[in-house]
Amino acid sequence: MKPNESENTNVLPLVDLGITDASLAILKDTYKNIPDPNTPEGYDALKVGLSVLVPLRTGVEKKRKLLKADSLEYGRKIDTEAGRVTAELLSIEQPMRDAKSVIDDAEKLREQEEADKEAQRIADIEAKVEEIKGLTDGLLGADVADNIVIDESYGEFEEAAKAMWTSARQAISKAIGDRQKYDLEQAELEKLREEKEKRDQEDHDKRVASEAAGMAKKEAEEKARKENERIEAEKQQAIKDKEIAIQAIKDAKARAEQEKKDAVKAEQDRVAREKKEAEEAAKKREANNAHRKKINNAAASKLKDAGLSIDQAKEVVTLIAQGKIPRITIAY
Repeated sequence: MKPNESENTNVLPLVDLGITDASLAILKDTYKNIPDPNTPEGYDALKVGLSVLVPLRTGVEKKRKLLKADSLEYGRKIDTEAGRVTAELLSIEQPMRDAKSVIDDAEKLREQEEADKEAQRIADIEAKVEEIKGLTDGLLGADVADNIVIDESYGEFEEAAKAMWTSARQAISKAIGDRQKYDLEQAELEKLREEKEKRDQEDHDKRVASEAAGMAKKEAEEKARKENERIEAEKQQAIKDKEIAIQAIKDAKARAEQEKKDAVKAEQDRVAREKKEAEEAAKKREANNAHRKKINNAAASKLKDAGLSIDQAKEVVTLIAQGKIPRITIAY
């Protein structure tokens, strides 16, 4: 299959089992009232309905087996075609991606250089902060220094102690100033970090929002197109199914009428045949009775000739015919 042979390779073909929801709706509406089977009209209507519904139901099963038989081969064809189309698209996409990467890589390099400069600047400030913190290591602080009193108890070391205290007081004052400067620089540094993070996040959010909006627009357009195609396909299928269902009902009615005519004719033929058979049986019985009567009369005549009265002869023949005289029969 060539790429231009199908406008939408992602849409699976409709599964046509020979009947759709539209057809089912028509059938439900047609047969929603169950006729009375105790009447000839109701019984014929039930036969018509079943002659429509049963072939449709069995036809769905046959169609399901037929469609499923090709599913594996169809899946392999899809995989092969998808691989070929993907390779073709990549051959078109990759040169464009490579060209775009030149600009993207340069921009990433510039951003990385700026990030490295900013990181170095922050590292330099943090190094100075560590130096300032070292100036106050081992110092008790201004409050402790103010509580120290240098007096004559130091003896000959009083002046040296005062000089040492003065030097220590100056170091503490300088350390406090450096610490205050460090706190200000740290606050400024934190502010710069927050501002940069905010700018970076805003830029990222704008890019993501722009890309998402573009993607959402394309997806919405594609979804709308597929939905329109699906609706149109279902509309056409519904029209086709309605026509098929109406024709099926007409055909079923015609078959039912023909079956009814055939049944009436068969019944008429049966009645005529049975009448004829009864008439023939009656003729046979009449002929047999006449034959038996003739034989019986001949036997009676012989008995009369033998000396019996006619009534006695008839009585003897009757008893023989009825099997009441053992071992004596009349051959008819």
